[in-house]
Amino acid sequence: MDTPTDLLDSLQEIFACGIVGYAIATTIYGITVLQTYMYFRRYPRDRPSLKAFVGVLWILDTLTTVLMSHALYAFFVLNLKDLVRDVDLPWSFTLENGVTDLITAMVQCYFAERLWRLSQGNKVLSGAIVILALITLALCTEGTVKVFSNHNLLSDTFRKSLVLGGSVQGVAVLGDILITGGLCYYLATNKGGHGRIDTLFNKLIAYAVERGVLTCAVQTLYLIMSVAYPERFYFVPFAMIVAKMYVNTLLASLNVRGSMDKRTWGEEEPSPIQFTSRTWSPLEAAQASAKANVSAPSGSATQIGFSVEVTSDETRTTVS
Repeated sequence: MDTPTDLLDSLQEIFACGIVGYAIATTIYGITVLQTYMYFRRYPRDRPSLKAFVGVLWILDTLTTVLMSHALYAFFVLNLKDLVRDVDLPWSFTLENGVTDLITAMVQCYFAERLWRLSQGNKVLSGAIVILALITLALCTEGTVKVFSNHNLLSDTFRKSLVLGGSVQGVAVLGDILITGGLCYYLATNKGGHGRIDTLFNKLIAYAVERGVLTCAVQTLYLIMSVAYPERFYFVPFAMIVAKMYVNTLLASLNVRGSMDKRTWGEEEPSPIQFTSRTWSPLEAAQASAKANVSAPSGSATQIGFSVEVTSDETRTTVS
């Protein structure tokens, strides 16, 4: 591709793919922000390590969005007067790819830990997922370093790095298949034969399958476009959205807990009940006893009575 026409065709293609990918990625990022807000709002009592993990994922996902924005700004604004400079890939675009690989590995390792707990210590399955995630991260990091060293879009080295990076996505797909299969298997074997409990597990299995299908589909398309069309930039939209799909599917698996309670049991999630302690004097206890001896109206099917027994300075309340 030495002629100006070929150069402009390549730039036009990467611009088009970049704009499409950016539009989809920022839309998904908006959903990520909403899901993150919902998580911290609904589950303040989750363990601190999990909340910190979610916070770090959101920060990294935000970073990828900022880096993509800078890359497009460099393409369309900074290099506007000299389009030949666009042949050199902006550093932010390459760094975004590295952060994406880190997010992918983190999410897969999280689900490996979930599977380890769900399977009551299946080290083979969870270990295999972690190993695949680390292999993917290592190979993709190597590819990112190579692109940093030679970021000319038309060079053979850059093309080979892209093919290598796309091929590694196949390892990530294998990890996602193990995660999805493991979740479905252990959720199915943990059913207790009770209608409502089994309904809950069936819904969890459906969510696990949906999560696996989404991430596998994006990674597979990323792989196909990189390997089948090494001279084109069709892989760009999938490279820009893959990290956001991982973050969103993880947040969805965390936030689904509340909606599962509502839909499975047919009622709203109960509000937290707070208990406070207070020491009553014998006089206050006697007054409370007089007020609490109330029964339901005669037309109701259930009667509830309260009684307060006073012994010295201690009180005891019973419900009958």
